[in-house]
Amino acid sequence: MRMRLTPINWFTLLALIAAGLILGLPPDPHTVQQLHTSDAAYRLALFALLIPYILIWYAGFYAFSKLQEYSRQLKGAKDEAAFQRLTLGMGTLAFSLVIPTIVSLILNNAVRACWSTPYAVRSRPLT
Repeated sequence: MRMRLTPINWFTLLALIAAGLILGLPPDPHTVQQLHTSDAAYRLALFALLIPYILIWYAGFYAFSKLQEYSRQLKGAKDEAAFQRLTLGMGTLAFSLVIPTIVSLILNNAVRACWSTPYAVRSRPLT
């Protein structure tokens, strides 16, 4: 029998991945230098900014979870198909809130690591 993750388990997993990426990936040295701060303070600020995102993500996954529970109880009812589509839409919304953040964290770090010189040149304003 295959074990399926509940929406709340998905939320927990994805929130931990996002927090791990923020705390684990090295910050952009140019940004840290511009802000006149340390790496640890920069990571702490990013983590503090992640907290409201996590609360919004939780609301989306909680709604997805409750809709999933309710639509399972409607087996054979005339509204079953409509609630299944509504549940699918809420699940898509919940995942689409989290996935871009995680992809952005990974890609920004990859761009910085692979193309550090062109990135630094482009990120400075032209004077």
